[in-house]
Parts: sequence; structure tokens; C-alpha cells
Amino acid sequence: MLVERYRPDEKNLLIFFSGAKGFHVALLTSLWLPEPSVDFHELASLYAGELARLTNVTIDASIYSKTRLFRSPNSKHAKTGLHKRRLSLDELMGLSVQGILELSREPLAFEPPEPTATNDRAIADWRATQDQLQKHREERAERGTTRGATLNQLTLEIIRDCRALGSPTEIGNRHRLLYSAAKNFGELGASFELAFALLRESGLDSGLMPADVERQIQCGVSDGRPKL
Repeated sequence: MLVERYRPDEKNLLIFFSGAKGFHVALLTSLWLPEPSVDFHELASLYAGELARLTNVTIDASIYSKTRLFRSPNSKHAKTGLHKRRLSLDELMGLSVQGILELSREPLAFEPPEPTATNDRAIADWRATQDQLQKHREERAERGTTRGATLNQLTLEIIRDCRALGSPTEIGNRHRLLYSAAKNFGELGASFELAFALLRESGLDSGLMPADVERQIQCGVSDGRPKL
């Protein structure tokens, strides 16, 4: 979909197998030349979320925080021993899971892609994202910091039962849903301590590592707080 929508040179697509269970697909920002800003992470989250919606895929929205770090390409995953391996589009679309795992046993040197020409569609999509973020902020300002906000049904279910986070075999779901519940707390103006106290047990019972539980809750609360 990204190739069809923005027409980048396929060799400039940054596609990686993470070395564990996920994939990173990156677009060069030279396609739309965004200006640096303190809310870039929020814009990136909305932008990626809309692209994910159009393709009907699930992404981990918790990665879009100011302090998120990604492992370097070709670094080795501590648990699996596999490398964060760059893939071509043909490899991503054509290889089996086992084939990708085999490739990631060894690192692969590559040259960073050169900046691309801008794309009108990418520029328009980014501007639409900026408008969307501004609209969200105006709506928050109109209703006040917490007035009218409530704990949604999913958040309540997660507090009551860790099974609402999904099966441990559902890749990315537990992280994403825990982040979503924590963000709901942030929208209510709740502190990290309160969200952590209410969500921690369900997060741990779902099989997430303690550090992952704390990180998802911290990011969710921070991203959910009204930014006026």
C-alpha cells in the first residue's frame, strides 16, 4: 500500500525483521519534509495509525513516545540470538516465516538510502494529520481537562480480568491494549501511580514482563494527558 500510495523507490524502503516477533517498516520523511516540533511523536502516531487503518493491519501504537529507542540494524536480539535484519520488499512478501528467520541468523551490511523526492500525496496526508491533531486539542479544550471523560469498557475489563488483554500468542495485542487502557487514564487526568496500581496486576498476569508493563502504562498515561 505504501508503494502504491507514495511511489517511493523500493530500494529506499526501510523494512526490518526485529529479530523477535515484529517488523519495522519505515518511510523516509524526505517524502513530505516535516518540520521539527515538540509534538512530532503525536503526529507520527496519528499518521501511522491512519495508514494502518487503511491497510487493516495492527500496529503497536505505544512506540510513538518521545523517549522510545529502536535497536540498531544488525544488532542481535538478546533473547532469540537473531539479528535485526533488513529485508527487501520481495523478501518480505515472498519468503516464509522460516525463511526470514534463517536470514536473520546473520547480519547484512547496507548503505543508508538517499533522500527521496517529495510526494504530493504524502505532503497532503501529513497536513491532514496536523489538522486532525489540532482538532483533537480544540475538542479537549472545549470540554475541559476531564469533564465528560470516563473509563471506557475495555479499560474496565482489563482492570477486572487480564484475559481482556488477549492471548499471549496474539502478537502485539497485550502491549497495545495495556497502552490503550493507560492512555484512557491519562485522558482522565489520572496519575501514573494510580494507573499503575490498577493495571499492573492484569499486565503481569497476562504474561508481560514487569519492565514492559511499566513502560506501556507510563507511555499511555503520558500520551493521554490533554495537551492544550
